[in-house]
Amino acid sequence: DQAISAHGTGSILIDALAGNLTANADIRSGTGQITLKAATNLTLNTGVDVATASTGTVSLDAETGFLLMHGTANVTATGSSARLRATGDITVGNVTATHVSLLTTNGSIL
Repeated sequence: DQAISAHGTGSILIDALAGNLTANADIRSGTGQITLKAATNLTLNTGVDVATASTGTVSLDAETGFLLMHGTANVTATGSSARLRATGDITVGNVTATHVSLLTTNGSIL
């Protein structure tokens, strides 16, 4: 299933200003930026793909909680950068990018 799609250079911003953000379906852009932000926890459920290509970057940010990628969740920034940040633990699924950044201020990277 594909929940959100931006064609061409269209960018996507999903910002949960309060609470958690959970993705249950794919989020894709042709070559635009994809940013997912949660005030607390951010979860990519089983089989979810967050993907862009070329100059597009993917940024996932759990501002005060954990970032959880289930084992078959994928983050793809072909030829670009993927940035995953959380205050708590980061559980990594599959991340593919030229440059990858994993940053936690008070947790572990699992």
